[in-house]
Amino acid sequence: MIETYYLLYSDWLRPLFGIILALILITVFALVIKDRLSNSTQSNYSNTVEYTVSLDSSSKGALPKEDNSSNPYVLEWNPFFNIERKSWIVGTSVFPLIENVSEEHLKIIDDLNSIPEKVESGKIEMTQAEADEVDSKIRENVYKFGLGSDLKTIRSLIDNEKEGKLFAEVHFFITKIKTLENAKQDPMYDPRVIAGQGRTRTGELTESDLQNNFVRFSWQQAEDLVGKLFGKKGYSITVGVPTADGGTKRQGDFGIDVEAKNGKEYLGIQVKHWTMDVGFEDVAKTLGVAQKFNKVIIVSTKSGFTSQALEHAQNNPYLIELWDSNKFKNELRQHVISSTNIQKSKGVLPKDVKNESG
Repeated sequence: MIETYYLLYSDWLRPLFGIILALILITVFALVIKDRLSNSTQSNYSNTVEYTVSLDSSSKGALPKEDNSSNPYVLEWNPFFNIERKSWIVGTSVFPLIENVSEEHLKIIDDLNSIPEKVESGKIEMTQAEADEVDSKIRENVYKFGLGSDLKTIRSLIDNEKEGKLFAEVHFFITKIKTLENAKQDPMYDPRVIAGQGRTRTGELTESDLQNNFVRFSWQQAEDLVGKLFGKKGYSITVGVPTADGGTKRQGDFGIDVEAKNGKEYLGIQVKHWTMDVGFEDVAKTLGVAQKFNKVIIVSTKSGFTSQALEHAQNNPYLIELWDSNKFKNELRQHVISSTNIQKSKGVLPKDVKNESG
């Protein structure tokens, strides 16, 4: 025993054990790196997917896979919440309204919602399987706190398309509307808005879309809507990046989503369909890949920009322009939503908009 102990710690064996241990550690490290790179190549979720609360039926969940075929101007709006009955009507089941969901429960949902945004911004990576799991957790909690039910029960009552619309509506209700009295004042449940959805189905954007912060739009649809806006402004537009076969593909994060040309300028437009403000790093990265354009415009469809991002744009006024959600909505009102459509929505417009349109 003494001899064995001595041999293990003798001067000539210790360096040998050190070399062997180092080789083992290097091998393990190499295998880990190889596995991470393989997963990143096959299922890196950070550059292709963005969370959205969407009423569009093509969205399978809160973390939709890329779908370029969706049409942002089609909506069959028939709310699940019934104001008169003060209940949610889901299939053949009735779920009484739960008002004022607690801040603790809202924080649980908010924390889950922040995960996809971190993925899209590159702060974390996530496989499709992991993204689907987060999606299920978000929906599970929304139905638990908003309906007093669970995802399995809801999916037994309605098909996947209707469930997608229900999820968006319940999510919006518990996080934004909160009470029955607020619902009575919200354009989502205004009979005039609901009755006017025939105009939307024929291809018109409505004021209610702007007021509910594009609740029915996926990120691809938001890009399409920006393309339509610049088309109305007289530009020749391309949504996505041209491919060798003559088609287009979505660029992914930090790339240019919409190209707009006229006789005077060539614009590169990136669309951020985020609920959080766009930061300096995102603006700088976009500007760094857009040298071929006269100017870059970043459109934050649902939010705004951090002070650092705004300062950066102010220091480069000839290179970059930042549109927050208010600017984007006003442009849509001017160029996409017809004056007739606005007139028909009278009483739905927020006060500041009424004053501006005087």
